[in-house]
Amino acid sequence: MKRLYPSRLTKRFLYLTTIIIFIPLLIIFILAATSSRDIIKNQTENQAIQVTRVMSDKTSDLFNLKIQLLENIVENQAGETGKLEGVL
Repeated sequence: MKRLYPSRLTKRFLYLTTIIIFIPLLIIFILAATSSRDIIKNQTENQAIQVTRVMSDKTSDLFNLKIQLLENIVENQAGETGKLEGVL
């Protein structure tokens, strides 16, 4: 150890550098990693909710379109024959 760091000043400088630079950087990195993980989790939850809403809206639009189509068919058939029983 004495060959690597011949003077006390070098050792002190390295210790201070470690304490002043590396430890705060490590803390900042840990905070950034945890906050980004939370942000990504919230965004995926929000996206899942938006996707389900869009799918629900599209499904209800599709069902409404099919119901209107069937109602139009029934009205046309009832108008031609005069009876609703002819369709059923």
